[in-house]
Amino acid sequence: MDDNQEPKFHRDKEGKIKLIIETFVRLIIEKGYTNVSTNLVAKEAGLSIGTIYNYFKSKEDILHSAFQGTIEDFIDFSDIIKILTTYDYKTTKMLVSKYLANHKEYYQLHKAQDQAIAINQDVFHNYQKNIEDYIRAFSEQVRQSVVQLAKIPAETISNAMMLSTNLLDTLVHQHLFRVSFFENDEEFVDYVTKLFIFTLKLYLKE
Repeated sequence: MDDNQEPKFHRDKEGKIKLIIETFVRLIIEKGYTNVSTNLVAKEAGLSIGTIYNYFKSKEDILHSAFQGTIEDFIDFSDIIKILTTYDYKTTKMLVSKYLANHKEYYQLHKAQDQAIAINQDVFHNYQKNIEDYIRAFSEQVRQSVVQLAKIPAETISNAMMLSTNLLDTLVHQHLFRVSFFENDEEFVDYVTKLFIFTLKLYLKE
């Protein structure tokens, strides 16, 4: 067998996982999150329910995997460094704009995530824990990379980033899924950018 060739069972596994996620996302768009079940996903994907549960414990688990796939390459490390060290408006605005654009591109998926969090506490707690774990690891990496930030406790950086990220996420969801307080996206992005910077300054001030 070619050294570069993946084992067949690995390709089959990855293919089935991809099929399940793609089927799930399509069904959410067509029917809405609350009307989609693992049984329906299995039927539409042409797989047994046992195969679904072999890879995912629940539809919330499928949602989490689908959601993770939308945010890869989303955050640029150098941009975050610039925001944390200079509070640069332009760079922060670009981050906020990308976050909003991502939610618009994957509107149904993010809305499904919002609904799942609202009705399932386990989903909410897992979602929060994943964010916290990522931000803690990211904060430590930032401190090790930038002398200016090394003197700030990792917990302080984590708290600043956690609150800023939660504010950003909450406001984007309010803007898109509920009642927006802004006439257009430009006004929204400008406001959230300033709030994001203000929150970081408030926590990171010496």
